[in-house]
Amino acid sequence: MMKLSDEEYIEDLTIENGDFHDYSNREFLGCTFKGIQFSENQIKSSKFIECKFKNCNFKNPQLTGCSFREVDFFDSKLVGLHWAQATSVSSLSFNSCHIEFCVFDNLKLSGLKLIDSNCRNSEFTQNDLRKSSFQGSHLRDSQFTKCDLRDSNFTNTSHLYIDLESNQVKGIQLDMTGALSLVEQLGIKVQL
Repeated sequence: MMKLSDEEYIEDLTIENGDFHDYSNREFLGCTFKGIQFSENQIKSSKFIECKFKNCNFKNPQLTGCSFREVDFFDSKLVGLHWAQATSVSSLSFNSCHIEFCVFDNLKLSGLKLIDSNCRNSEFTQNDLRKSSFQGSHLRDSQFTKCDLRDSNFTNTSHLYIDLESNQVKGIQLDMTGALSLVEQLGIKVQL
């Protein structure tokens, strides 16, 4: 097991499952995390800047006092995260991730990338999501409420539901399936 002793600032390190267990009250810059299981208070009051998480599992961690800036998640599972608890969240990217019961409220996430991911039962409320991409993602039972979705890409998504009255949607990109889904939400029946 790797000993970080009293190191509060860790830079350009690859940390693999089992290396160490206390990630709280630290600043990680340019680090890569592989196969780590994060839960409860393990990351409290930590900063993750320009970090990558690969095949990691986040189950109900407390994000109080955390910062996530320019962070990429790959093949990771994120369950029960309340992103608004974090002090700072910007430039997030999720690739081939499983996201469930997560809450994204009142955040400026312009340019968010949620690509080829399974995002279930999650809430996006009052977020700035301009120019974001949800390409290829499954959005079953996820809700967008009072969000700015202008110029966002929803091509090849499934189970898309966007309340057209409460969200700003000018310029969003949809494929035919997504467009039909939104039209049907308005009570319009389309016959092909």
